[in-house]
Amino acid sequence: MTKLIPILVAALMLAQATMISALPSAAPAGKYTGHQVVRITNPSAQLIASISTAGLDAWGRGENFIDLRVSPEVGLTKIEAAAGGPVQSSVIVPDLQKLIDDERAQRSTVHASAAGVPLDKSYFNSYHQYADIKTFLSGICSNAGSGKCTWIPSIGKSLQGTDISALKLGTPSSTNKPQIYIQGSLHAREWAASSTVQYIVYQLLTATDAKTKAVLDTFDVHVVPLSNPDGYAYTWASNGDRLWRKNRRDNGDGTFGVDLNRNYEYHWDVSGGASDNTDDETYRGPSADSEPETQVLSAYYKSLDRVTAAIDFHTFSQLILRPWGDTDVLPVHDKQYVDIGTQIHNIIKGVSGLNYVSEPSISLYPTTGTASDFFYSVKKTGTDGKAILPYGITIELRPDANQGSDGFILPPAQIIPTGDEIYPAFVAYANYSLQNRLNPSGGVYPPPGPPSSSTTTATSTSTKTSTSTKTSTSTKTTTTKTKTTSTVTPTPTDTCPWWDWNC
Repeated sequence: MTKLIPILVAALMLAQATMISALPSAAPAGKYTGHQVVRITNPSAQLIASISTAGLDAWGRGENFIDLRVSPEVGLTKIEAAAGGPVQSSVIVPDLQKLIDDERAQRSTVHASAAGVPLDKSYFNSYHQYADIKTFLSGICSNAGSGKCTWIPSIGKSLQGTDISALKLGTPSSTNKPQIYIQGSLHAREWAASSTVQYIVYQLLTATDAKTKAVLDTFDVHVVPLSNPDGYAYTWASNGDRLWRKNRRDNGDGTFGVDLNRNYEYHWDVSGGASDNTDDETYRGPSADSEPETQVLSAYYKSLDRVTAAIDFHTFSQLILRPWGDTDVLPVHDKQYVDIGTQIHNIIKGVSGLNYVSEPSISLYPTTGTASDFFYSVKKTGTDGKAILPYGITIELRPDANQGSDGFILPPAQIIPTGDEIYPAFVAYANYSLQNRLNPSGGVYPPPGPPSSSTTTATSTSTKTSTSTKTSTSTKTTTTKTKTTSTVTPTPTDTCPWWDWNC
């Protein structure tokens, strides 16, 4: 027995070392030591206009501030150069490495095996790696029954050959149903974007309320839960980077990655909304749709002929962003975007009390080659044969930039509350898009079939009107630049239509 003790001790030490080496790491030790997030108060218009072109790492945006990551080597130098002079700054995250280390320490120390991935709501008690995400979603899809869900193992491959998976949800009552498209985590570090998309899928397949059933009966919902699998895997890898944003393109000059949300074809070549510097967070790539991921996602979206609405989920700042990202010219359908943005705001406020701000995407800062602008630019066909434009928005999830400093590292305890506030807003958005289908020439068509009309009334009040008019670059239609707010007037409870979540 005495001779066995050293052997047992050695075996235990080996097992412990193996377990530790298998744990996912946030980033190489100390990668972000000395890095901080600073708040720039009353940023100049020049700074905001330069966020993407200067490749600054934006963390949050408020009414009169923007939060940016700075390294100890550069400090405020790059920011002041972009701003054209000194800036008013304060530190809101004094030690970014500690934030990363604390998150890693709170993660589960045991990586679930395929057989151990829960298929119930407890799955959302933590974040998961891609293999487990696919196990969970394919599992609940298979369990849904009644033809409600089709698991698509691959719609194409990423740069590194990883399958990009998708799902199609909807009861098979028709082969000519309108379609909804959603995707998450185009930026790798934004884990909550993917978990929220997964939560929407879970709710659609497990909830038994009449509104959920009606969504599945009315629409085919197409979902890409993880749009950037290579970048996402790198945020978990032992030699990776928890705050990695881009894909894993080797740029051939010692730098890696293309910002996939600057690589879409729509206005990729317009200046001012992305960077040409390969090392920058917002590097747009060598050409439009140069990356396998954007090629796959664009082709899949284009293959869906009857899309009425699409959402690209991101984190963070609690924003509902509508077109356009590269111009302050309002789209011809701005009134409809304002109406549904207000409804989404009201629904989330009613669920959690949180404030999601609805605004044009350019109000955040200029962007080009983005997914949501691309969504809106691609003509589709209504189920009645009429040409339509889909609604295309970006939703930036928790946290509010005004509160807390977690930023992209949203605690797992907030996964379910985030999903709970977004799911009813998603349902309302989907059904608004059917009741108010966008005519490419302007205005809306009536619904193509039952339900025949919405009993929800939206009242718009003009709060600011410019005497000049501008022309949308997408539609070539002259529109008056008007800032509009909307209030939703619910109908009586006994006559509530199924698509009106506020009723």
